[in-house]
Amino acid sequence: MRSRSGGTTWSACVTPADSPATDGPGTVTIVRSRYGGIYEPGEWVAFACWPADIPPDWNADDVTCAEFFAARGEEIGGGATPQEAYEDLLRRLAGRRRRLGLED
Repeated sequence: MRSRSGGTTWSACVTPADSPATDGPGTVTIVRSRYGGIYEPGEWVAFACWPADIPPDWNADDVTCAEFFAARGEEIGGGATPQEAYEDLLRRLAGRRRRLGLED
């Protein structure tokens, strides 16, 4: 799927089936946030997808970036270090799976 800006839509990145409770996300991309954690969940941000599949709005202008992260709070990890961002992503995805009733 492609968004209007030409990138892959977010549904291609994080889906419940891609993140089984016991295995965690299959692919994780960790990047330094554009705004240093002002809009993002931390200085480092972890996405459960390949780099090419991250929607471009994560790195856009202030308003677009703020809206992107506000709408996806349970799908993206963040922290002061790459390791903290990864651990936060795992925590958020586990919480999401619990809310969706996908855990055994």
